[in-house]
Amino acid sequence: MNGISHPSEIYRPSHNNYGSRWIEERIIDEHPTSSDHFYNPLVPAVDADNNDLGHSTILPPATAVPLATFTSWNMRAPETGAERSLARLAGGYIPYAKDTVNALANRDQRNSIGGLYRSYDDYLQKYGAATDRLISDGYLLPGFKEAYMNIARAMENVFE
Repeated sequence: MNGISHPSEIYRPSHNNYGSRWIEERIIDEHPTSSDHFYNPLVPAVDADNNDLGHSTILPPATAVPLATFTSWNMRAPETGAERSLARLAGGYIPYAKDTVNALANRDQRNSIGGLYRSYDDYLQKYGAATDRLISDGYLLPGFKEAYMNIARAMENVFE
């Protein structure tokens, strides 16, 4: 995506040997300074907008019916230094342009909100259907539907 910094490398936590008492007693007998064993993160396949594909993971409604590209990472702020390094793995998002004209003006090749949804009501209908799918597939309890729909309703200003 144009104008978006991506990490130069992915976070790979190491598997460390802290000694024989670590697992049972949580006592560190050895302080490792390096490791040759790493957890290699796997990520879902993504679509043209760089959002996870539904066939590769379970998507919450905000991702299944997106208003932005969601990332699984955040970059450090330039003023803190090391701006191409990961700040944390809490995730972030890059909002879509309101319409295709704004997207093209900013050289943004992703879908725009206007290109994905005919109206705010169209967005709400699709969001509700995505929420209903999670309920029918057993991933969301029916009692949470209203809370999820309130998240979608709070996005009305994006369509104004």
